Amino acid sequence: MPISQSVQSVQSVQSVQSVQSVQSVQSVQSVQSVQSVMAGGAATPLGLMTARDSVAGPWTRAIEREALDIHDSDNLSMWPDWSRHMAALADIMGSISYATNQSSGAIEVHVMEEDKFQKVGSLMRPSAKDFVDQTAIVYDYADLRVDRMQEVLDQINGPMAYFAALLPMTPDRMAKTLELLALVQTVAGMVAQRCKHALACRRPDAFSAQIQPAIAMPGHGALPSGHATEAFAIAETLRRLLADDHLPADKKIKSPGLDDLLFDQAARIAINRTVAGLHFPADSFAGATLGFLVADIVAGIAGTGNRAVVDCAFNGEGVESTDFMTSRVWSSSQRQSFGTSTAPELVKFDAASVQVNESAIVKWFWQEARSEW
Repeated sequence: MPISQSVQSVQSVQSVQSVQSVQSVQSVQSVQSVQSVMAGGAATPLGLMTARDSVAGPWTRAIEREALDIHDSDNLSMWPDWSRHMAALADIMGSISYATNQSSGAIEVHVMEEDKFQKVGSLMRPSAKDFVDQTAIVYDYADLRVDRMQEVLDQINGPMAYFAALLPMTPDRMAKTLELLALVQTVAGMVAQRCKHALACRRPDAFSAQIQPAIAMPGHGALPSGHATEAFAIAETLRRLLADDHLPADKKIKSPGLDDLLFDQAARIAINRTVAGLHFPADSFAGATLGFLVADIVAGIAGTGNRAVVDCAFNGEGVESTDFMTSRVWSSSQRQSFGTSTAPELVKFDAASVQVNESAIVKWFWQEARSEW
């Protein structure tokens, strides 16, 4: 190739690269500009103030607007997500109360049905000897820390990302679904913390210096596990939200076996906390039981499933060396009651017996999430 043609070829390539580079910068700047406008961060107070002085002009009059309907859940679409979250949370938590069974020491969870609270769940802590037996299991689980540590670290602030990996749940596609799940997670955390306070169970490192937790030990009580409660509440909410048994094959939402994968993921998240040395298997049993209950309550308040809440109970007395696994709380496409010879009703689910009161706000959350699928 003549030198002149070679130089021209290089210049042509450089010219194309230069144009592409400019276009790339412009594209990035355009996206950043849009994001800035959407975030409301494109102007400063001083700039807005001086601009108003220039363009507002003399006062004319305001327009008359039709008043919004009070208590209309459609108004929520105009609200930022954090304020919707707070409003829904107020309705849900106002429908839940707690009581201590004086004879057994169990903490009971009650929900509002019509004009009075009804018991729907109870948790009873293991004995002192049971915790000694459970501590040996926690010690053995430390062997899995090398394999599981990245998961443990990822899940410190919550399990949502690991459920999103099972479904196409990106924030841009499923914003309302993620809002609903964040609400469920908040409720699960609040209910779990209230039960932890009542049951006052020590963490594994209080029973043996050999536990040596892999991450900082939380200061609050052990049972029920908050991570287990949140994970099972999210799994059950997704199972309900994506229910498609009534749809023809070409309209189904779920991939085959999704329900089982949801609860396998929930159980793994719970067990990871035992691997890290933070929780006993008994804590996961209690958390899974409570997580199902929280999901029932939120779905019921949203007006689904005839607003039915399944009565459930965890009785840790006699749990001894019983380990936690998925199949002991979920198998054959349904919840499982589970017991041993020493703890015959370790986990128990009864028939639905209470219809919780509906909230228009929470119903809006559920309907918006469902419409995304």
